[in-house]
Amino acid sequence: MKSFQVSRGNNLVFIGFSFWHHGSHSGYDLIRHHVRYSKQFDFQKAVNSLYRIPEHGNIFTKLYLVLFGDRPWWIEFKTIFYLLSHKNQILHFIYPENLFRYAGLFKGRSNRIVCTFHQPPRYYIQGRFHGKKSIDKIIVLSYDMVEPVQRAFPKTNVQYIPHGVDTEYFKPRIPRGRTRSVLIVGNWMRNFEFANKVVQILTKKDDRISVIVVTRKQNHGHFEKLHNLKLLSGIDDSELLNLYQTCGVLFLPLNGFTANNALLEGASCGCPVVVASDQKSESCYFNYQLVDFVPFDPNRAADSIIMRLNHSDESREESLISFVRENYDWKIIGARTETELHKAARD
Repeated sequence: MKSFQVSRGNNLVFIGFSFWHHGSHSGYDLIRHHVRYSKQFDFQKAVNSLYRIPEHGNIFTKLYLVLFGDRPWWIEFKTIFYLLSHKNQILHFIYPENLFRYAGLFKGRSNRIVCTFHQPPRYYIQGRFHGKKSIDKIIVLSYDMVEPVQRAFPKTNVQYIPHGVDTEYFKPRIPRGRTRSVLIVGNWMRNFEFANKVVQILTKKDDRISVIVVTRKQNHGHFEKLHNLKLLSGIDDSELLNLYQTCGVLFLPLNGFTANNALLEGASCGCPVVVASDQKSESCYFNYQLVDFVPFDPNRAADSIIMRLNHSDESREESLISFVRENYDWKIIGARTETELHKAARD
C-alpha cells in the first residue's frame, strides 16, 4: 500500500500480522486495506519465527519466555525505536495481545497508542501490559466488553467497533441451493463438548443430516465418530466459501461473542445461523429476527437446527445479507476505525 501523509499532522501506523489459521479473506489484519495508514509494520515473518522457538529447552529459552512471553523481542525493539525517533504518530496495534508489552514505556509526549482487544475481558489482568497507562484508546470488538475493559483501564478511552467482513468475497452463490447439512466452523471460544452432544442428538433424530466441522486437528478429538460427520482442517478460502454457500445451517456453540469471523462470513453468504451461548444475545452482532439464539441445551439446539433445515426462509436470508453489508462490510468498519484513530490525537 502506498504511503501518504494524513491530515491533522498525525500519521496512522499499522502494527500487525495475519494469523496463519485465517485465509486471505479473513482476519482483523484486513483492516490495513480500509484504513489510510501512512506506514505499515507487518511483522508476519517475526511472528512465524517465534513459534519455532521450542516450548521447553535450555535456560535461555525459558528466560526468553519469562521476559517476552509469546512476543518476539525484535518487534518490541523496532516499535520502540520508531517511537523514539518519530513524533505525532498514532500507532494502531491490531493484536496487542501478541505485539504490545514494553513499547508504551517509550511513547513520548506527542505519540498516541491505540489497541484493538480480541480476548475476553478476564484476559486483561494486572501486569499483562507493562506501561498500560500509555494506551490512549482501546477498541473492543463486542459491546459486552466495553464496561469490564473500562473498569480494567479506568483512565483510557474505550470504544466499541465490531469486526469487519469481506462482503465482496463472502456472498451467496447464484443460483442458490442448500443441502441438508450443518456446518460448524472455528477454533477460538468454541464449546466443542456441547457441539458433540448436539451432533449426537441430530444424528438420532435424523441420520440424513450431515455435519461438517472445520477446526484445527487437535479439536477433532472432541467429536465422536459418526457416519454422517466429516472433520476438516486447513481448508482454503474457496472451500470454506463453498460450505457457507451450500450448507443448510451454520451452527456456532460460542463461549463468547468477541470477534467472530465465522458468524459474519456465514451470515454474509446468507447461511441460516443458530448460535448457542449462555451470554446475552444483545452482545452478538445480530438480533433474534436474523439469527436463532439458544442456551447451552443440546435438545433445544438440535430442535432449532432441524427447524431451520426443514423451513427455508429466503426473505430472512436476504435481510441477513443486507444487514451484514450495511453494518459490517470492511469499508464501513475501516472508516469508523480511522475516525477513532484520528480522535486519539485529540483525546
